[in-house]
Amino acid sequence: MSGSRLQPHWVYPIVDGTGRRFSGPANADCRTRYADYRRALLDGQITRGEGPLESGFRSIREGDVLWLYAGVDVGVVGRAHVSKLAGRPAPWVTFTLDRPASRVLAQDPVPGNLVRRGFTSVMDGPVPLADHPEAYEGLQWWVDQLDERDRRRLRPIGVSSLRHTLTRQPSLLDQPALGALVRTLRSQDLAVGVATEPDGVARIVGLNGKLLVVGLAVPGSQAAVPRDVVRSVGMLVWSGWSLAQRAPTLGLEPHLFLACKKAPSVELVRFLEDQHHLVLWVHGTQVDFGPRTRLRWQSGLGATRPLARHG
Repeated sequence: MSGSRLQPHWVYPIVDGTGRRFSGPANADCRTRYADYRRALLDGQITRGEGPLESGFRSIREGDVLWLYAGVDVGVVGRAHVSKLAGRPAPWVTFTLDRPASRVLAQDPVPGNLVRRGFTSVMDGPVPLADHPEAYEGLQWWVDQLDERDRRRLRPIGVSSLRHTLTRQPSLLDQPALGALVRTLRSQDLAVGVATEPDGVARIVGLNGKLLVVGLAVPGSQAAVPRDVVRSVGMLVWSGWSLAQRAPTLGLEPHLFLACKKAPSVELVRFLEDQHHLVLWVHGTQVDFGPRTRLRWQSGLGATRPLARHG
């Protein structure tokens, strides 16, 4: 904790529509909508940001660390250092992105539900972490040590960790449905990895104890007979079974998670849930779940734990 005393840390909200913006070389400009921010950051188009200070102006100093919070649906997506403060015409902060940490967080955000635990106030302005040492330690751990934990958990089933895979396939999560699936798995403290079958399709794998979740992105068809989705389910069943067979002593229980690229028909959701599969789809950054999926995920498959260091 000595670093936090020498260099104060803050959670700084960057919710779209609140006056925040990012910029970079060649007059690049980017709004704070998560999808735009992620793409611009990974492409090297943005290096700095700025925005209002709704609170904390008399306490924040140049050099302080800002953890960039994109709302509860996404979470913490970047880290930056305060480079300039202005008090007129209104309190304003300019910050420089910590590129290595921000690249990690843009691809693999700290889930909003984990960030929010322990905070009673609404995050509509900078929130100091001085009074929240567990949150501070958890954020640092997420950047520096989460991948090591993932590799350790995934080793028995021979699956590469998500972050290791992203170093070779940085565009893997460009499909919003897959990104939403990863954030959903992270929200329940699952180690996340990527398994590629002989058909060349990457499966997202989540593992924690005996809980094994295998998922992939599917079209989310409105067709009367969604053939592509049905074929994908068959391959996913095989993937889940074969992964569980790699570590028989763990007694793994595979669950299948279908991440639809667009809103599926009511019939498709009902079909998938009747087969005891999980299903989600996305609207912007908001994740929607099938009704039984939501109930199972929130109460049946695991319990959300605070943002802290887990083994």
